[in-house]
Amino acid sequence: MKIQLGRASAGHTLLRYFLSYFLVVGILLLGFALLAYNFLASAVSERIYAQTEQRLDYVAERLEAELRSAFEMNAALTENIDIVLSRYDDSAYSQFVANRRLNDFAEINPFIEAAVYYDRANGRVLCTRRHVECEDGVFSIFSGGHAPGL
Repeated sequence: MKIQLGRASAGHTLLRYFLSYFLVVGILLLGFALLAYNFLASAVSERIYAQTEQRLDYVAERLEAELRSAFEMNAALTENIDIVLSRYDDSAYSQFVANRRLNDFAEINPFIEAAVYYDRANGRVLCTRRHVECEDGVFSIFSGGHAPGL
């Protein structure tokens, strides 16, 4: 019987050693996995943040360039002699030349779909590629044949 007790306790001790080593290795692997996950998550977060920052910088630069272009176009339009003279000349030819100059300025910038020139003194509206109406300071821009009466 002593031999059987020794064998039973030897198997039990072996099982304890196996479970304790398994527990230690499991805790180490879990710690390693958590550290690796934390490292990868922070690396991915930093990369996403950097990419987002680059995209926002690009959009800000483009927006600034387009706004600068619009302000330059506004300054050029107000200084253009054909457009200025169209305010004082009601002839169809003068309006045609002014609209042509407006088209020339609008075609330079690909981001401008339509340029609108409003002469407040005469209530006259010139526009490229669209039909525009102004009533009581409210501008209505129509596309294609969707304007009333067209």
